[in-house]
Amino acid sequence: CNSHLPALIKQEETEEGLKYLFAVPGCGKESILVTYLEQDSFFKVEADHVEFLDKSNPCKIHVNTDKFDLSKIECSVKNGLLKVIVPYFEDAIPKSVKVS
Repeated sequence: CNSHLPALIKQEETEEGLKYLFAVPGCGKESILVTYLEQDSFFKVEADHVEFLDKSNPCKIHVNTDKFDLSKIECSVKNGLLKVIVPYFEDAIPKSVKVS
C-alpha cells in the first residue's frame, strides 16, 4: 500500500445513508481496517496496519449519530476503491411527501 493512503475522494448523502469513497490502489481487503466509536461519533480508516491520521490527509470521519447508525456500517473494496456506507437509523430515513 502507498504511504499516502487511504485518501478520501468522495462523500455524499444517498438514499442508503452516507457514502464515502477512498482511494486504496494496491490494497486488498486484508490490508484495510475500518473501525468506529459510536460514543465519539466517528469512524476511521487504516491501511496496511498504519494509521493515516495526519493533518494533511485525515481519515477520521465524524458522523451525526442521531441520524446515521455506525453499528451497521458496510464496507467493500473493489478496483482500488474502498466504499463505506453508514446507513440511516430506520426512523431517520428521509420520506417523500406528495405535493398537490
